[in-house]
Amino acid sequence: MAPKPDIKLDHHFATSSDGAKLSYYSVGTGDGVLILHGAFSYALLHSELADALSPYCTVHLPSRRGRGLSGPYPSSVTDLNPRHQPPVTASAEGSSDSNVMADAGSTLSLGSKTYTRTYSPAFTTAVIATEVSDLEALIEATGAIYIIGVSSGALLTLHALLQSPKSPALSKVRKVVIFEPPIFFTNRLTSCKLEKFHHFEQDLEDGDIVGAAVTAMLIVELGPGWIPRWLMKALAGMMFRGQDRDVQKKREKGEEDRGVCTMSGLAALLRYDFAVTEGMAGESGRYEALSQRGDETDEEKVEILLLSGAKTPAFLAEGMNTLRETITGAKSIVVEGVGHELLCDGEMRGQPARAVPVIREFFL
Repeated sequence: MAPKPDIKLDHHFATSSDGAKLSYYSVGTGDGVLILHGAFSYALLHSELADALSPYCTVHLPSRRGRGLSGPYPSSVTDLNPRHQPPVTASAEGSSDSNVMADAGSTLSLGSKTYTRTYSPAFTTAVIATEVSDLEALIEATGAIYIIGVSSGALLTLHALLQSPKSPALSKVRKVVIFEPPIFFTNRLTSCKLEKFHHFEQDLEDGDIVGAAVTAMLIVELGPGWIPRWLMKALAGMMFRGQDRDVQKKREKGEEDRGVCTMSGLAALLRYDFAVTEGMAGESGRYEALSQRGDETDEEKVEILLLSGAKTPAFLAEGMNTLRETITGAKSIVVEGVGHELLCDGEMRGQPARAVPVIREFFL
């Protein structure tokens, strides 16, 4: 799980607005690039991409909250009940105390369908605000002018771009790569994903971390869909336990970077990625503001590259296609023969070298 021995990364900390330490690694020289990782991930899983880009720019690999050596989410997030409060109907006795209203915004309407939210709007808002504030702190610390947003990291990057006119830090960003965010609009593939977030949270509440991880894998279509859930859970459990033992032994011998995360450690943190995904589901029209319109306002706009793999799951491809239709003037590249793993290290079946020429040409 650590970077390859021949990849030399310098370790640093930025400080968040609430005083937490945000861990990041750096390599290379030149203009700064931040790679904001997605779910089930952390900084070091993009070390090969960083190394390949390092001859052309300085690449910074942050670990988001709770991952690696970064501090935990603040109390403004963790003190909140993450689950929305469903309405409770009046009791047979007609007690007014039991006639409780649902949280405002506890449902989510997408097109003709309405979904009951898994996460409370207050929780999703607090998570997104924390993540964007951390991104601002990392930009200030590194001086980065480019961002590569990966998966849910791309979701957060899109949200940050909409806020950039109000943020001195974000207004410094000149170019952004958006790679396959799990973004849900009014499309046919939404229901089978959002409705399963409830199952993930139930697994967490039951203390079943392996079960929660398997539920998440099924939601994001990680692994072959023909494997029965019980077998996926058995295999994942063996892998998690073996990885936990190996990492602990290496750490005791001083052979493993303390910034390394295990899959079992990352599983519970998927709650925050799913909350971001649910919180940003909705109409696509808001992203028209990111369009390049061919007039004088373009000087203030961030250039965007929409990058994806041709073999990515259909729900991700559908979201990317909607972004292509919505963000006028954005560049678009589809890399053949690879899917959502494209930018990850080789141990995660990634092929980052195939994306480097495209990213280098876009940034430079």
